[in-house]
Amino acid sequence: MDGERNTDHPEISAERVEDWQSTIDLLAHVADVPAALVMRVHPREIEVLVSSHTEGNPYSPGDSEGLRGELYCETVISTQSPLHVPDALADPDWDHNPDIKLGMISYLGLPLTWPGGDPFGTICVLDSKEREFAGTTEAVMTKFAALINSELRLEQQLETIRLSNETLEQQVEARTVELRKQIVRLRRLEAMAAEASHAKSQFLANVSHELRTPLNAILGFSEMIEMELYGKIGSDRYRECATDIHDASSYLLTLINDLLDVSRIEVGALQLDEEVFEINEVLSQSWRLLERMAFERGVNVSWDTGANVPKVIGDDRRIRQVFLNILSNALKFTPSGGEVHVRSYLDADNLAVDVTDTGSGIADEDIPTVLKPFGQLSDVMTRDHEGAGLGLPLANVFMEMHGGTLTFRQVPDGGTRVTMLIPAKRLRAN
Repeated sequence: MDGERNTDHPEISAERVEDWQSTIDLLAHVADVPAALVMRVHPREIEVLVSSHTEGNPYSPGDSEGLRGELYCETVISTQSPLHVPDALADPDWDHNPDIKLGMISYLGLPLTWPGGDPFGTICVLDSKEREFAGTTEAVMTKFAALINSELRLEQQLETIRLSNETLEQQVEARTVELRKQIVRLRRLEAMAAEASHAKSQFLANVSHELRTPLNAILGFSEMIEMELYGKIGSDRYRECATDIHDASSYLLTLINDLLDVSRIEVGALQLDEEVFEINEVLSQSWRLLERMAFERGVNVSWDTGANVPKVIGDDRRIRQVFLNILSNALKFTPSGGEVHVRSYLDADNLAVDVTDTGSGIADEDIPTVLKPFGQLSDVMTRDHEGAGLGLPLANVFMEMHGGTLTFRQVPDGGTRVTMLIPAKRLRAN
């Protein structure tokens, strides 16, 4: 009969069962019985664990019976005391004992226990005839029971050691996995740090040039005025020098302001100064600042600004800074004779501003680079163009602060389309 097995204690090893087989065979020989057994009890059944190799033995290892209180061994287990039954046929208490059906009418059994007192089962002898088992048989069984109990203690200790080792192995494995994850994280951080270090080193190399160029212009032109190289003050040539000084100073101020904005963003100190403004007015103001640049570079700029676009609630200075960065980049990377087109329009419920150029374009895989602070593309692209790699990253952050987006797309005929998208929640109808 199958039944639920006890999992609170270890399984007995095959080597241990083999040792007990020799013990049980010897016990059957000493007691001169057809059956000597080691029985193991489970929550709902009792099974034959070891059975003597003797003639007339009706029991085989693995045989089991449900626990119904009818077996000799059940009484031994429940009382945890020896049981001697000389003749079960003479005692009506055993009328329903399955052992009698197998012809086993006499019995002597002793309890076996786990360390701590939990029942393991029994060691017993059975005979098909009436028997008054002599004291010698019980004495030998008592010694064998003590031996098996000591081996049960050993099995329990071995199981405890095995479980401890298993737990330790699991802990070591878990720790190893965690260490590997930490190594991967550290390597990733190391790579990021190396990338950041390279970007900042590249930035320092670029910014030293960016700072030196306008400073040299300021110093050179101011010395020319001071030394009156073109004659007495009042010559138109000095007006040109003053204009160049102003332009160099303006560029230097823009670079310093960008650096300050990056620092404020890194510490979370940058806030928007919000008001209601006209987007087309911001575009016009920006164009006035860049019109001369477009003329000098020979780039044609066309406009398509919607007349009925709604007003914007936001920081007009930051939106202007975004558009200036986008438009100046378009002018910077568009060759002479090329074109830049500016368009403002409603995209669903959002306000969009497109700047499309016919320049060299930005590949999709390069977009993450140009949006990183100090990030620039290859030296070949940047060598001929001013820039510290701060404009587009700042523009992207300012759009995100407004809840909007800054997207880049390559256009079919070459060049790039950059779109500023201002969300509907920041628009106010005219």
